[in-house]
Amino acid sequence: GWNLTSSNAHNLVIQNFATGGFFVGSTYIALQIFILINALQLIRNATSLHKIPSITLVVAWLAYQLQSLVS
Repeated sequence: GWNLTSSNAHNLVIQNFATGGFFVGSTYIALQIFILINALQLIRNATSLHKIPSITLVVAWLAYQLQSLVS
């Protein structure tokens, strides 16, 4: 109903900083940057046979990251 409230932040990054503090929030961001760098290396180093599955996996991860940034 109208009196229902949420105690969560609007995105995952803010939620991590709010509930876990600076260490948890900065560790989450560092982990995401590490994964992004490795994902780009995966695409760059993939053979022609593995390039499409690699790109699909990275795009799915990026879609999840964008969705978690919004809600």
